[in-house]
Amino acid sequence: MIDNTDSFGYWVRRRRRALDLSQAALAQQMPCSLAMIKKIESDVRRPSQALAERLAVCLALTAGERKDFLAAARGQQRVDALLLDQAPVLRPAPLNRLPALTAPLIGRQAELTALAVLLASPDVRLLSIVGPGGMGKTRLALAIAQAQQIQQPRAFNDGIVFVDLAPVASRDFVVLAIAAALGIDLAPRRGDTRSPIQQLLEFLRPRQLLLILDNLEHLLKDSVASLVLDLLNGAPSIKLLTTSRQRLNLREEQLYALAGLHYPVEPGSANSMPNEGFAATTLLLAAARRLRPDFVLLPGEMDSLGQICRAVEGMPLALELAAAWVDTLSLSGIAAELQGSLDLLASDLVDLPERHRSIRTTFDATWRRLEPAEQEAFMRLSVFRGGLTRAAARQVAGATLSMLAQLIGKSLLQFQPALERYQLHEVLRQYGQEKLAATEALDAVKHQHFEYYLTLAETAAERLFGNEQIVWLERLETEHDNLRAALTWGLAQSVLTEAVARLVIALAWFWRIRSHVLEGLIWLEQAIRLPGLTTATRAGVLYHAGHLAWMQDDFAGAQARTQESLRLWQSLGPAGRRGAGYASHTLGMAFYGTELRAPGDLMAALHSFQVSEDLFAAVGDVWGVAFAQQWLAFVHTAQGDRVAALAAAEASLAGFRQIGNAWGAGLTLGALANLKLQAGDLAAARDLAEEAQALRRQIGHRHSLGVILELLARIARKENKPAEAAVFYQEAILVFDSMGNQPSAAQMRAALAALTTV
Repeated sequence: MIDNTDSFGYWVRRRRRALDLSQAALAQQMPCSLAMIKKIESDVRRPSQALAERLAVCLALTAGERKDFLAAARGQQRVDALLLDQAPVLRPAPLNRLPALTAPLIGRQAELTALAVLLASPDVRLLSIVGPGGMGKTRLALAIAQAQQIQQPRAFNDGIVFVDLAPVASRDFVVLAIAAALGIDLAPRRGDTRSPIQQLLEFLRPRQLLLILDNLEHLLKDSVASLVLDLLNGAPSIKLLTTSRQRLNLREEQLYALAGLHYPVEPGSANSMPNEGFAATTLLLAAARRLRPDFVLLPGEMDSLGQICRAVEGMPLALELAAAWVDTLSLSGIAAELQGSLDLLASDLVDLPERHRSIRTTFDATWRRLEPAEQEAFMRLSVFRGGLTRAAARQVAGATLSMLAQLIGKSLLQFQPALERYQLHEVLRQYGQEKLAATEALDAVKHQHFEYYLTLAETAAERLFGNEQIVWLERLETEHDNLRAALTWGLAQSVLTEAVARLVIALAWFWRIRSHVLEGLIWLEQAIRLPGLTTATRAGVLYHAGHLAWMQDDFAGAQARTQESLRLWQSLGPAGRRGAGYASHTLGMAFYGTELRAPGDLMAALHSFQVSEDLFAAVGDVWGVAFAQQWLAFVHTAQGDRVAALAAAEASLAGFRQIGNAWGAGLTLGALANLKLQAGDLAAARDLAEEAQALRRQIGHRHSLGVILELLARIARKENKPAEAAVFYQEAILVFDSMGNQPSAAQMRAALAALTTV
């Protein structure tokens, strides 16, 4: 029991210690500054209402305790009324991010029970569901996760998060994929020297969470096991559930080998119980009826049903593939086709009984029934990652609409109507890749794939500056996995250095607008090292590298790379004017960013933006001119020249609206709204800020959305609408928190706290 005391700060300190939390840990949980926690505990400062409410959560107070706590925090009640019988347990708000099961789980009750027991064991922190492809590992992992979500009491108080690693090409991007699933942004902030893995571990460390890492097998050769070990060591309260075709070979790993569904082992045994008695027969019949709703077992087919289940040893994917033939073959015909070896996806284990077969035989049976043109199309389609469009199928794989329909009919391809895209199951895609690799066409097809996405990216790069910006941003987002695959393959081709650098340049604005800063830096760093680039291409790579350095607040690095880019553009004479305009612009942004640290750079920034505007005007780049005018408005505002700032901002907005660029217009509208607020024109400021807010939501640029929400809060305060201002601050906090931008989130919390103390 915590002693009675009239000191609120003393009570908070005792409560914190009862939770075994340091001051720094509590500050991180809030989040707020360490200095704030020290001031509260020493009674130098009383928390605001909002801060007290967050403190109540972090100190794990019950609903009944919070009323007295909040009153004591505000000095409205004596602190000695706050008594605790036992130390509470601190739990952050749970994260529950699981995709829905696309089909009901058939059978597997024994497996679900066994996995629940293992997850409940304090000795098990890394549980790996292992087995060949097609065994249903992902579906089972999702089912056990859903069961854990509804379990009472909760085993994972901070939630369960699913991470799909199938489209991840290398270990470098695993941390980013985990962060994306958790909803955090690992982009570096000013003064933050932590690596992405350090940031991730600091987020996970205080949480009791189940992290599901799905489809690890293709990353095992890329040292992903060491990353898993880092997660276990760096976040001692989390548990990991992985699915893979092979073990991670870590000492901490608890293996759970997943076998096939229960099936009739002996001939004739299928007749000894209803079909529903065997999960394998139930699944096969359900799959058959999805294809043929009128499908029924004919007299004498029960034995054939059992033969099919035995031939594939109850493997779910193999059963579904077998059922795909019911519109072409009888069950006895399917059973006959499946006679012989069934290679269960090339297991490395040497102690498997000979009767254990490979699913590759099932694929081979399907392969042998394809016409040569179907085989060719299927092999070529296997180069795509994350799906493909009809146009891509035609250009890269030579697959016509009729051919796509044929492959869909044979369960080798799926159509996603909502996205107008086609998808290969990952196991089937890998099978097709193996077939393609056995031919001389592999490099040629991958080269076609690369060229297709280079053209797509370069087309998109031009469209991002006009009224089709949103459409092309969404298209690039959808094709991100294919673009990554194209870059990965292209970087390994010594003859494609120039083309690869062009692809990186084409994607750089997309990475910027959609806040893929870390990923863009990874590709740009590799592009910078490419030999033999033309002057213009190298200048472009350096420009974008400098710009992303600016986005990290690395103003010195931005200046260095941008100045080198500018020198290269200038060496090209008139042909380099447009590039020089962009380089001059980023150089101005870098000077503007260093103004607080090096007074005098504001004039250098002003000069750079003026040079940029002149160069853009000379080549007729309307977007560039508007971009330069937007930043001239910022500089004039910093100089206190509101008249010049207003003129520049209005000219910028007119330019962006002329070409229909929503992102640029949204940024400039925010600048105009701020100027109107400074001038005391609250009505105009609100109208402009609300328009900017709508555009920023549409584009999906989170940072600028948070900024405009803060501006709307300030406008509401000037209008004497504190409740509305609080709503804007709270939403801004959510936006910045979702990006992992804790400095900005902390500023919003401080502003909200100041608002509630008035």
